[in-house]
Amino acid sequence: MHEFEKHTAEIAAFHLDRILEFRRVPPAAGRYVDMLRDIYDHADEELKDTFYRSPIRNQCFFGLCHYFCDAGHGVCANDTTLEGSVVAYLPSRSVARRTHLPNPWSRSYSKYEDADWETAEDGAEFCASVRKEEPWNDPRALLNVIDAHVFDFLTGNKDRHHFEVFEMFGNSSFSILFDNGKGFGRANTDVVSILAPLYQCCVIRRSTLRRLIDLETGEVKLSELMRRSLATDVLPDILTEAHLNSLDRRLGIVLEHVHDCVVQLGPQHVIIDR
Repeated sequence: MHEFEKHTAEIAAFHLDRILEFRRVPPAAGRYVDMLRDIYDHADEELKDTFYRSPIRNQCFFGLCHYFCDAGHGVCANDTTLEGSVVAYLPSRSVARRTHLPNPWSRSYSKYEDADWETAEDGAEFCASVRKEEPWNDPRALLNVIDAHVFDFLTGNKDRHHFEVFEMFGNSSFSILFDNGKGFGRANTDVVSILAPLYQCCVIRRSTLRRLIDLETGEVKLSELMRRSLATDVLPDILTEAHLNSLDRRLGIVLEHVHDCVVQLGPQHVIIDR
């Protein structure tokens, strides 16, 4: 089922990223904007052509993009006041070139055909085939993928179809975790297949595991840390109680999978210092 992009998910992803100590999600914050004064008055003619009034006279627009930019998917204000989020721009590609890396565990986005990782009879064998290819033959690059999928499982985001890294740093850097708008959708559904890189490869970065254990065993639960962090944003009620509670539940599921790998292979093969 299609999951719509949500401005609140972008904000919550940024706060979760800070709590996990990843520092890989561009800063995002809630804002109230006047669609005419703050957007329309500064738009070019092509963007202005996407503005319209709803039947109850609220100001709407659908913007310019490749998918779902039409009146059927418009964004409407309360009169002209719109609640949204702003996300920090990454440096221009002319200043800091980025490498685009397709995700080996991306979904097929097809109703008729599953992705290779979904149909593999032996997940470990599929992972081994991935690790033979660049850049995933570098352990650090593969651990970046697993970090990203742990993050996405916590948020419920199934839409991580590619990664980007700053070219100047190569595999010595982390993947940039932007485009998180499809997270925090169905709070009561845990899409465990998002963790496929973790349970098929059975490796995890030591620093990531240490932080996850600290959050699981600490006096303050992950849900409460998120609640306190989100309270600093301008917007109220960014996540529901169900979404906050899902973080604690999903954190436990991640650690269960790590435990299974350690029992099967031994900690020296699962917990990696990179």
